[in-house]
Amino acid sequence: LPRTMKPILIIGAGCAGLAAAYRLAQENRDILLVERSGRIGGLAETFSYRGVRFDLGPHVFFKEDEKISTLWRDLLKDKFIKHRRRSSLYYNGQYIHSPLNPWDALLKLGPLQIGRIWASYLHSRLRSGVPIDNSRDWVVAHFGERLYEMFYKGYNEKIWGVDCEQIEPLWPERRIKSSLLRMMWGTFLRDPKFTVKEFDYPEQGASMMHEAFLAEILRHPTASLKIHSEVMGVVHDSEGIRAVDLQERDSRQVNRVEVNALISSMPIDDLVRKLDPPAPSQVLEAANELRYRNLITVNVIVDRQHLKNFRQHWIDIHATEIRMLRVTNFGNLSEAMCAGDKVGLTAEYVCSPGDEVWTMPDKALIDLAGQELETMKLFPAKEVEDGFVLRKEKAYALCLLGYHKKIEILRKYLERF
Repeated sequence: LPRTMKPILIIGAGCAGLAAAYRLAQENRDILLVERSGRIGGLAETFSYRGVRFDLGPHVFFKEDEKISTLWRDLLKDKFIKHRRRSSLYYNGQYIHSPLNPWDALLKLGPLQIGRIWASYLHSRLRSGVPIDNSRDWVVAHFGERLYEMFYKGYNEKIWGVDCEQIEPLWPERRIKSSLLRMMWGTFLRDPKFTVKEFDYPEQGASMMHEAFLAEILRHPTASLKIHSEVMGVVHDSEGIRAVDLQERDSRQVNRVEVNALISSMPIDDLVRKLDPPAPSQVLEAANELRYRNLITVNVIVDRQHLKNFRQHWIDIHATEIRMLRVTNFGNLSEAMCAGDKVGLTAEYVCSPGDEVWTMPDKALIDLAGQELETMKLFPAKEVEDGFVLRKEKAYALCLLGYHKKIEILRKYLERF
């Protein structure tokens, strides 16, 4: 892009926005990074409460891409903690190693259940010509009906809030990218794609990375950050984006900023609805038909002496009788996340706007998390000393059938700019 006095405006100071700003700052571009909230990091923020630190769920740094790993190391130097991954699946009252350990699975599930899993998988392979119309079909075709019922159905219905038959097959295809046979074979051969067991973690949480990015960005006099600033309109003509209208939170004043280019990490339907002049009716219709799921994190403080049964970094909860999706023990990720013997745990709940969980008072959510953690035999609910609740809207795009067709309509329209 040619150098002008108009900035490249970047919407959102989460991981994507910060990475884009960092790269452009290295070229001394004129950058304006805009964030609606007063914090950076988006869905990977770190929060502090009574000296205990919490991430919005476990955001760890895997090292498969050397270029990205080098960038992280350059930014954080020696402030990473190296870990051997300790995570589990909670199912039927048992903790099963994740990634899959065949011998552990055999011990926990028993030879009869394992035999049924393989029989179900072989049956699905004999029916390989059956059309795949949704995420259930895809998982059954690649893993069998029994594994689908045990580990996929209930867990994913917690995420999406609908039956898996209403979800696009492209979701598991892109997310799992495997089959039972390939996964088992890869595990025995110790293929890193299936047995990734090492990761790095910033010693004071994921926000250390965001803060390092921001410090590097703001070293450049051509880059700036504007917080508490909401995008109200995106002004365009037939050739491109010309300006962005920004509203300051305190003054409620709206200012128009002429831009050289625009990078957006806000939800794509919100972006389309901000366009001025408005997008065509069929484009707006596609945007308005997109649905999202919200994220609630219940963050509790527990004394270390009560966590002897919680040795994992995090646990994915496949038991349908428990509403929680996942729980993370940040004391097992870094001592610097703790305040003496006080350790932070984060329980994640996924819900829809206005549903029972989303509207539940904070105190009731903290009580619910404590009761469910007790049900999992991690520690008694009465040992929760304190806690707080965070709510994030539009955390997950709901991949209902037809989702990618709607996204394609939006992308095709936005490509003209």
